[in-house]
Amino acid sequence: MKTFGLTTYIIAGEWLRRTQPLANLTTLELRRWWSPIQGPERSHYILRFTRGKRGQWSKLDVGTAGRPHFDIMLVEDIESIHRVTKLESVTSPDPEVVEAFR
Repeated sequence: MKTFGLTTYIIAGEWLRRTQPLANLTTLELRRWWSPIQGPERSHYILRFTRGKRGQWSKLDVGTAGRPHFDIMLVEDIESIHRVTKLESVTSPDPEVVEAFR
């Protein structure tokens, strides 16, 4: 398996820690705080991690949808990600999200 995606309420850093030993896994997609009935106006985002040159989870693309409470939810994930890995790059269509990861 090269790609693994799931909907979860567990912080992102924990999933990074759990999947780090799975060297064949190249993409990890976490749909945080999301359910299909929320619709586009509710806060949810997708964290798509890929491995960098060192083989660590270090590249992140953050897909966002309506995010009225993104700061509250995303802070937990940002802190947990920084405890587990150093990000080489962060991309998102929302520049505020990219800035939040700095």
